Amino acid sequence: MELLTGVDPRLLPDWVDPRLVVRISGHGDSLFAIVGNPHTFRGLLAINDLAMGQNMSVRPSQIREATGFAQGWLEGYLSGNEPSPPPNDALEELRWDRERALFHMYEREMPPSSQGRYVVDAIRSTDGIPEVEAYRAVASVFAELSVSHALWRHSGWLPVTADRASLPAIGMTTADDVAAAFRYVNPAYAIDGTIDTWQRSLRVINDHTGAGIAGLVEILIDLDTSGPSVDRLHIVVNVERPDQIAAADGTTSESLLEDVLRAIIVGVDPDVASVAHGAALYEGEPFSIEPPDESEDPTPPILPGSLTYVAARLQPDLEPIAALPFDRQPAGSGVLIRHRGGLTMTGETANELSRALNSRTSARR
Repeated sequence: MELLTGVDPRLLPDWVDPRLVVRISGHGDSLFAIVGNPHTFRGLLAINDLAMGQNMSVRPSQIREATGFAQGWLEGYLSGNEPSPPPNDALEELRWDRERALFHMYEREMPPSSQGRYVVDAIRSTDGIPEVEAYRAVASVFAELSVSHALWRHSGWLPVTADRASLPAIGMTTADDVAAAFRYVNPAYAIDGTIDTWQRSLRVINDHTGAGIAGLVEILIDLDTSGPSVDRLHIVVNVERPDQIAAADGTTSESLLEDVLRAIIVGVDPDVASVAHGAALYEGEPFSIEPPDESEDPTPPILPGSLTYVAARLQPDLEPIAALPFDRQPAGSGVLIRHRGGLTMTGETANELSRALNSRTSARR
């Protein structure tokens, strides 16, 4: 039986399989026993510190020394922990293979806001606005994009539900359309119409049309409420194949994604927004900006991207960006920070931008 150097089965607790004794990075020659699933987050592994008798959670990649038996066990464990398929046939066909590959690469499940090949993410905090104003802001994004892009112009939008319910395609270009979409997926809201008693999330994908197959664009809308008004609006646009969508308009992926971002900047007036792809999306560190008023909360964390927007009302200190490969230009009611190298940038560059934006605002220095 293959064992690690220094492992004596006679000295192990009865419950420990000596073949599953491993060593962990950063813990020297200390021995740990694989326990199993901690039932917290996908990809995490429960191990027991045999000297201390305490359990802890690690990623499998943190194991630096293991028997061949343990390595096979870990491969099977990760396969058994793979994320479930997206709750829609079109999304499953387009991206489930990539989601599983990323899970094995990073040993964690990508959140819904990072599941597209390209992601446009935007967050707006408010002092409390009527729900119809939030619907109107969302609808204006769809309406603006339908003017210049065929996929938005010709597509109905299919609500996506966890139980894979087959729901009809709907429009999303008016406040009434958006309210109807929320009612489709939230029966309680459809019955009583009270915003503080219903699930406040909506997920839609484009329907199949001549402009593109279903699922090329997925849009997630989350409303945070503390009563009858909306305190925060979060919108994510997951774009799977921007080149195909852009080809129908005779434009480029870069132009398409920037148009989506600008439509959100104009329609939603976010505090922060970004377009992320590749390493920036999977390896980037989120940033958060402290507002000038110390009584207000920092902006919710968001990933930086090749295009990153910050509202001027936050009075961000952008001087730390001067030495980085980014240009700045006015956009909406704020500043658009553009990566000079285009849509693709390294995780290191993304994190340099994140650290720069995490600096305290100029008003509080």
